[in-house]
Amino acid sequence: MILRIGLRSRFALIATLIIISIILTTNYFMASIISPTTSHLDNQLDVRLNRFIAERNSPSKSGLSRLSLTSGDNNNHDIDTDHLANWIIGSVHSSNENSGNITLWSDSNLLNEYLQFLSQFPDPWNKSLLRIKDKAKLFYTNPFDYFHDGIKDNFLYARNSTAVDGILEYMATAELDYVENREGGTQLKILMDFKQGGMAMMKPMRMSRLQESHPDHFYFCDLERHTAEIAAFHLDRILDFRRNTPVVGRKFNVLRDIKALADEDLKATVFKSPADNWCFHGDCDYYCKTEFAVCGHPVEFEGAMIAYLPTSRRYPRQSYKHPYRRSYSKHKLTVWEIDQSYCFKTVKPQTYYNPQHTRRLLDIVDLSIFDFLSGNQDRHHLENFARFGNESSLVHIDQGRSFGKHSFDDKTILSPLTQCCVIREKTVLILLSLTKDNYQLSELMRISLQSDPIWPVLPEDHLLALDRRLQTIIDGIRNCIKRNKLLTNVIKRDQFSGSLNEAQVRKMIKSVLQS
Repeated sequence: MILRIGLRSRFALIATLIIISIILTTNYFMASIISPTTSHLDNQLDVRLNRFIAERNSPSKSGLSRLSLTSGDNNNHDIDTDHLANWIIGSVHSSNENSGNITLWSDSNLLNEYLQFLSQFPDPWNKSLLRIKDKAKLFYTNPFDYFHDGIKDNFLYARNSTAVDGILEYMATAELDYVENREGGTQLKILMDFKQGGMAMMKPMRMSRLQESHPDHFYFCDLERHTAEIAAFHLDRILDFRRNTPVVGRKFNVLRDIKALADEDLKATVFKSPADNWCFHGDCDYYCKTEFAVCGHPVEFEGAMIAYLPTSRRYPRQSYKHPYRRSYSKHKLTVWEIDQSYCFKTVKPQTYYNPQHTRRLLDIVDLSIFDFLSGNQDRHHLENFARFGNESSLVHIDQGRSFGKHSFDDKTILSPLTQCCVIREKTVLILLSLTKDNYQLSELMRISLQSDPIWPVLPEDHLLALDRRLQTIIDGIRNCIKRNKLLTNVIKRDQFSGSLNEAQVRKMIKSVLQS
């Protein structure tokens, strides 16, 4: 009898455990469906964020599109034009220069027309995940969570993602909590924590917008420009790369935002200049001395807020030397600057640069076009996300030395294109579209940059230089096609090629050869 009761108890215990495990498994499975990244979500929406959203969606703000922290299906072409256009214009425009508040810039037929052209190219993003999130109506504790959760192998954000709207406004207006000096590197960089969560790196204004790089200075001994980071972000978006982390301008107060919130080391570098302006210089390897101090007028100064990418634990990144890295020496050139056959001898034979096996070389060519348009010679390393393996696109970071000289075009930046003579089909078609009178690159940039709180960002000469440099890129593509005879040897079709068939593409490319 005792033995029988013991067996029954054991069976009952086992049955109870099985039922519990089934319940837990079911809950976990349902949670994974509704919230695939629960570690990055907060079920209790932060009250301050709720207020932030309500304020943003207030009907009293005329011209504003509603801010939604959920994304719809990318294939929906009936979407509101304001929502559709947010990828290129940032959906922000300064309504009050002193307050730094942002409103939408939505009255642009030109941008909408250009976006209609881009809609023929696919946006390979995790659409199933988007639909799940849209139906579940999930919310994030701050726009950084939303932005980070949207990073995929091809882009940092989807073309019609509202993540960029939210994070630009958040970085430009949200209350700061703590700032500290990021040590290392040649330039001053300040890490800024927000009270509602999230972190941005701030690059302060070091020179006026009209000041160009000194003609006798090398590419590696120039101060960085905060406006260069802002303009590069907009350029990356217009080219539809979407590999540059979001950047927005903001005005700061040395006493309120630096001295009052800084760690002790940074606070110790704050001082009052002989002109009664409050200044600070921080700590870095080269340009962080008293003579290079950032000064307010008398307390206010500008800076670029660069959205921080996820931590290395969540999204580990891998860094490797650029095959077209410069020597960073006053006395010597690198092999690729001397030997024009460098790509065919050294680069293409390597499996991880072979366009037949990986996307890396095509991404490097995209990056060289991006750098040439912005005049960035300072590209020594490449980065991508390790979690996506060989299919990860490059991440476009560190553009501080861009837009230094509007009158000088360094054609060696284009060496990956002119030596390797391969380029992504989608890139060619977008570049061709930007040479048309109805939406020139300079005009799209002019409109897009007007959305930034510290507009004007670039002088007109730099905008006009974009059109000139674009024609140089087209000439480079033309020369590659003439040398290689076969179009398919130069222009590579891939998952980004879109709805155009090869015959249509050939017809469009003829315009390059005949121009």
